Amino acid sequence: MLLNALSVTGPARRAKGWCRQRPAGSAALVCAAGAELMALPLLGAPAAMLQPGMAANAGFGVSLPLLLTGVVLLCFPQLHSLAGFAAVVLAVLALLTCNIGGLLLGTVLGIAGGCLAFSWVPPPRRVRPCPRASPHSLSVPAIGGIVASSVFAQARIRDPRLVRAYRACRRTVKADDATYYALTQLLPPAVRPAVWALCAGVRVTDDLVDTGPADPDERAARLVDWLAAFDDELRQGSSQDPVRHALIHTVQTWSLSSDDLRGAFSDLRQDPYRGAPETWLEWSAYCRRIITPTRARDC
Repeated sequence: MLLNALSVTGPARRAKGWCRQRPAGSAALVCAAGAELMALPLLGAPAAMLQPGMAANAGFGVSLPLLLTGVVLLCFPQLHSLAGFAAVVLAVLALLTCNIGGLLLGTVLGIAGGCLAFSWVPPPRRVRPCPRASPHSLSVPAIGGIVASSVFAQARIRDPRLVRAYRACRRTVKADDATYYALTQLLPPAVRPAVWALCAGVRVTDDLVDTGPADPDERAARLVDWLAAFDDELRQGSSQDPVRHALIHTVQTWSLSSDDLRGAFSDLRQDPYRGAPETWLEWSAYCRRIITPTRARDC
């Protein structure tokens, strides 16, 4: 029982983990092949039994590289494919230079080790959890029953009602233009909620005058009512409408000019009475008119 405890602790455990991360068995076979090929000349057998004229130490030109290949497999396991191929070539070459491959034993060991090294697959590394991290530190903080994302946390938006309002703006922007929403993800997290609120405000007001009743007067009236409610709620500092509530918070937080924002929205009242531009001059004039709400979106 004591031996079992010692076998999994201390240096033995570290050595076991070290061997798992490299082709230790393949390296052992390749080194054994090199040692066997080297041992025969040292014991007095001719280095080239089939070619007596060759020098007695000619076999060291194969056995030493084989030993070096085994060391490479242990020290640089990422080179296992190249080292395995080299071991097979050297083992075959030993048939001509080292006593018929150390009486075939060295060649068989070298080929077996090289093939195993070539096909070796590194095991997946085990990711150890940080001892200082706890499940509570890894979870997203919950505020008032709402899980606040890191974006709202970095923007210091902690009120649950504000979080819901900004999330509604984010959904509006994403549904309207997925490309523009993706571009907002490149902004600093603290700025994104404000951009979502401005974009959603432009989108909502534009929909009021572009969709709905066929009568342009009714559509323009809807925008007037929306702007009147926005002015009243801006003075109060709060709104029941999620988009206007997020807009009010954005104006107050970033010290935006409410007059510029109101003017950008008011310019949309002319949209129900404008037809589609037919000439370049009309299109150019239309683009100059809509540049103000676009700036309100990007400010």
